[in-house]
Amino acid sequence: MGGYDWGLFDWNMLKRAQQMGAPVCDMVYWDYVKRNAELWGDKEAVVDTFLGFEKDKRRRKTWKEVYDDCNTIIFNLANLGLRKEHMVITQLPNVIENYYATIFTSKLSLIYACNQVELGEKDVRETLEVLNPDVTIIVPSYRDRQLAKWHLDYQKNHSNLKYIFVVHRPDEAVPEGTRSFTELLNPAIREIWDDTDLRFFKTDPFDPHLIVPSGGTTGAPKACLAAIGTFFPTVHDWYSKIGLSAYDSGLVFGPLNGGTGRCMGVWSPIMAGSRSIFLAEFNEENACKMTEEEDVTKWLANPALMIRAISSPFFDQYDLSSLKSLSYAGAPLPPEIGEKVWGKGIHVSGAYGSMSVPSAGMISIAENDKEICLNFSCDPPIGDEYIIVDAQGNELPPSEVGEIWIWAMHHGFYNDPDLTTESYDEQGYQHTGDLGIKNEKGNIKIVGRSTDMILRGGQNVFPKEVEDVLGKHPKIREIAVVPMPDKLLGEKACAYVVPMKGEKITLKDLTVYLGEHDVTKYKWPERLEIIDEMPVSTGGKIMKEPLKKDIADKLKKEGFV
Repeated sequence: MGGYDWGLFDWNMLKRAQQMGAPVCDMVYWDYVKRNAELWGDKEAVVDTFLGFEKDKRRRKTWKEVYDDCNTIIFNLANLGLRKEHMVITQLPNVIENYYATIFTSKLSLIYACNQVELGEKDVRETLEVLNPDVTIIVPSYRDRQLAKWHLDYQKNHSNLKYIFVVHRPDEAVPEGTRSFTELLNPAIREIWDDTDLRFFKTDPFDPHLIVPSGGTTGAPKACLAAIGTFFPTVHDWYSKIGLSAYDSGLVFGPLNGGTGRCMGVWSPIMAGSRSIFLAEFNEENACKMTEEEDVTKWLANPALMIRAISSPFFDQYDLSSLKSLSYAGAPLPPEIGEKVWGKGIHVSGAYGSMSVPSAGMISIAENDKEICLNFSCDPPIGDEYIIVDAQGNELPPSEVGEIWIWAMHHGFYNDPDLTTESYDEQGYQHTGDLGIKNEKGNIKIVGRSTDMILRGGQNVFPKEVEDVLGKHPKIREIAVVPMPDKLLGEKACAYVVPMKGEKITLKDLTVYLGEHDVTKYKWPERLEIIDEMPVSTGGKIMKEPLKKDIADKLKKEGFV
């Protein structure tokens, strides 16, 4: 068993959230799928391109098929001995099986971690060590990442990992030591179990369910834990504010394996009964072509990929008249992109949140006010509280910049009460380190961060992790990694380096070294600045603000900002 400590959840949080108007949650995701199958059984629920982008290769599932498939998986997992609080990890691209995992784990009351498929070997190993799963569900490999090998290597010394299931194409071999995910869809199990047995799986929306691993100040994974009930105010508020309904089709940009992708691409569509469409591999033309061919009404999630699609010639070449709205989180949308989309009659709304609470945030703005929608990040959900405070913790009036504190129902961090205690104050607020302002209506605008974290297209990059590795490079005397502005991704990493005397170093030297030390690629610096000495404080610490200003000024002069 996972051994989760229930003492981390204070039921008074639920009472306070309801006093603030939070909607009541009495169902898990499986219950919503059951409802959808009863109401719209023959209506398409999910489409993916795992077997190919061409129309005849797209996999399609109706709500009834989703319901039946997930029940078959539930029975097969139960027959293998999976029970409440066992741990399941997925490491999958945007495919139907990734979507299914939310549903079947909710009914079995499993604890479920949806890991990024882009992680490198070091990050995969660290995450498995932290979570100690009973089952993992992966693709055999992804680009240059040998996922099956890495999971099998972990399993050799961790007997708790009993099963590794792989989602594979028909022409792909199943690696020795793993099992095909198709075994979990084997209908023969229904000779032992049938749908009447589902009543024996008692589920509670406030049982711990979801883990989204998040980095700490050193980049090491933190296991942020949530329940369906604690996330419900966010999900309910989000899909109701943007008007997501059973008549919508949402094209999901970016990975499902994070708070934004999960909220917008899985949880909300399941609750609303809308159709989800996944590109297993993204490119700009396919996003626009899919929008035309599948009558997509909403673009959801990652702004960096949306910017690429909107900026491409394909945005004007294809018929996108079905597209009514664009909702995003993870990074700001450049003003010129927002203006272009709004000019086509497409509603734009940003969102903001923190998985470390981890139930808060990611709420798009519902009102049809161009200036607010293009310039503000979110309208906080009912039942959560966002306040802007000064350095002493005093709440600030509208239009004054301060740190964002978030209060929301939370379970803390998986099996880590010390980290939970460190992450919240005595009143239960998380001090986010993000800087923002509120307008008179309570909409929040993010203006910066008080921490050094770099937000690259919705992915957190912690400079210390990169600095600790590169600091050992034989050609480097001192190094500081800072954010530099980027129109597409929001921010990228820039490395300032003081070389060893007589040494010359290139950006390629840095990236090769990081690759050799298993640092995930999106964390690598994408620009190198050579300097004679670091700016330091009177206490001898490197001051990063002058470096941030220096690179921003250089990019401005070069015309990139």
